[in-house]
Amino acid sequence: MKNSLFWVGLAAWLSACTSQPETRQPATDSLRTTDSVASASLGAPLSATLQKILRPERGGLLRGIRLGDSVGKLTDTETAPMAEDSTAYKGFTEYFVEGSEDEFADVLYRTNAQGRVESIHVDVFLNEPSDVATLLNELRAYLTRQYGESSHDGKQSIWKTEKVRITLRDVSVKQAPGLSLDFGAREANLQ
Repeated sequence: MKNSLFWVGLAAWLSACTSQPETRQPATDSLRTTDSVASASLGAPLSATLQKILRPERGGLLRGIRLGDSVGKLTDTETAPMAEDSTAYKGFTEYFVEGSEDEFADVLYRTNAQGRVESIHVDVFLNEPSDVATLLNELRAYLTRQYGESSHDGKQSIWKTEKVRITLRDVSVKQAPGLSLDFGAREANLQ
């Protein structure tokens, strides 16, 4: 018994010693794809920016939160700094590059009188219109994989599930490239 444990341990040690060292290169673009973020259900890796917006590893509709979740769960789950606090909503700001406030997402969770999340609104602010176009395409592909085909209405795409309506819009103006993403009850008018 002792002898076989010795050989198992030796084999594990030799295997670890002969493995190639992992090398990582620093990300220079917040929209670059990260290999470590792909999950089997997504089918494709997500960019670092989209990963920070969605936080799909947490589950839920967005960032670990589902419509109907309590404010307590929201404040326990959300890790971005709180930017707004009210009885009607909670707002958080997720910066894409540490130490820089140039590109970020504002995530606003609207709550009802019972203290439950009733909708989620995300405004994403980027520096370049081309980055917005790239992120819009990536978000459309992600949402289509998750919820099926969308309908299009001008600059917006809409996905409808049995209970949730998701709207993605390009809200860019010349000085402020960006997009918005809404999750709300299917009956709700999210104009």
